[in-house]
Amino acid sequence: MSDRRRAYMESPDNMAYDAQREMRSYGPPADKYYPSLTDRPTEHGAPYPAFRNTGYEPPADYSRHRAKHKRRRKKRFVDDFQNLDFSNYTEYGEDYYEYYEGDHPPEKDEQAELEDTFRDLFMKIDRGKRIEIGHQIEDMLISCSFDGYKCYAENFTIVSDGDFGNCYTLSPNYISKKSGPMAGLSIILYMELEEYLEGISQGYGVRVVIHERKSFPFPADRGIYLAPSFESHIGLKLTNISREGDPYGKCNDGAAYTQQYGIKYTRMVCQALCRQTEVYRRCGCYDEDDEELFHFIHKLENKFCRTKNQYICMDKVNHEFDKKEISCTCEDPCYEQKYTLYPSYRVWPTDQYAILLQEGVCDKLPPAKCKRIVETTDPRELGQNFLKFVIYYEDLNFEEFDEEPEIEDAQFVSDVGGAIGLWIGLSLLAIFEVIQFFFELGIFGCRVCCHKDDKKNQGKKKQKKKIDGRPQNGGPVHNQTQIPQWNKTNRNGEFDNINFSRASPQNRWGYDY
Repeated sequence: MSDRRRAYMESPDNMAYDAQREMRSYGPPADKYYPSLTDRPTEHGAPYPAFRNTGYEPPADYSRHRAKHKRRRKKRFVDDFQNLDFSNYTEYGEDYYEYYEGDHPPEKDEQAELEDTFRDLFMKIDRGKRIEIGHQIEDMLISCSFDGYKCYAENFTIVSDGDFGNCYTLSPNYISKKSGPMAGLSIILYMELEEYLEGISQGYGVRVVIHERKSFPFPADRGIYLAPSFESHIGLKLTNISREGDPYGKCNDGAAYTQQYGIKYTRMVCQALCRQTEVYRRCGCYDEDDEELFHFIHKLENKFCRTKNQYICMDKVNHEFDKKEISCTCEDPCYEQKYTLYPSYRVWPTDQYAILLQEGVCDKLPPAKCKRIVETTDPRELGQNFLKFVIYYEDLNFEEFDEEPEIEDAQFVSDVGGAIGLWIGLSLLAIFEVIQFFFELGIFGCRVCCHKDDKKNQGKKKQKKKIDGRPQNGGPVHNQTQIPQWNKTNRNGEFDNINFSRASPQNRWGYDY
């Protein structure tokens, strides 16, 4: 059993467990995440375009400082625990699936169950002990330089992660003033392969995350893996994104988060804190998975869930979040920097350089570990213990995306004024046209009414003449065409007085036809 595993199996709460039962319970050795991440430099200096010189000066005698640090370090080798009991964690897992829909919940993958159980046990250990039993950058860091100048373990700050163990973030005081690999961050690491956990670790390497300054890293969600025996070059390109807030859109300027938590606002941090707030409101405790986030924002007095009932309550809340029954309102930041990564790789180191690395490791490792390295005669096998990566800006140009209103205030006022002027001119013409229309409509109505009155008057006059009988001169009553009328009084054939002749038509010269 490795020294690292012995260290892990010590718990401050005296949790009893048995390593042999652990392996029997979960079948053959397998692994996923922890602790394949051994070192995670997460920042490449300050973001472009800050072109100032930091004036950083390394310690005058770093070797003496390192020896002093080693004297202060606690012993990491502890005794094994003897009794292992997973009963509480098995019930906890079963209770989670009570909230799963359907009569037959899906069967949990054995590897995933092993990793979840390991993670739960690991997070129950005190943070100081977790850091102590994890990989130490003082043991791993063989070489470090930025823009050709040396950097040291003291230039990194530690972040304890539940999936990857100890992670290290480069100081934000480093500024990139030039582009290219020679002006970037170059690191050589010793991988400490003998301290990887059997049955948990499936591969070797580190995970690198590039993120904004003063932002909390999420290595499980972001980042890339780098493998040993390779030299990895990661070129960066910066993209600045500016978003408009009210009334054009929705974004968070991050001022409230910075003032309250002392951390840069991101959507992932907002969602994590929102979920934790809901868990605390309903369960009276916080999820220990985000313990490092609370440490990062200096909220160390929080109470984390420990009892079975608290776990059941917490899983119910998380399940409701997963089903979108509970949601968090987390807008995009109003200003955001994103890095595009362009990785490339080559086989490294050469056989001769591997021997030099071997000598460098033996200068800083205990004799027992150095003996194992010295006994390795195959240069290819020796190269498996080392990893190199270089992070740099490909160029100092950057892309910028700005959200701008499609219509500015001045343009809006101008457009409204022009539209009003246009419509006012059209409106005057339209008003006169309407007046003219109603005027003509009135005239037309009057003419129609007057014409109807004239017809009525003419009809009355004609009827009055018929009632009177003959005209005043006593002549016969007939119309202008002299159409003969039937006289009922002349039934005896007395038609002598009626003239049936009519005048002959004349042409236009006055002659009869």
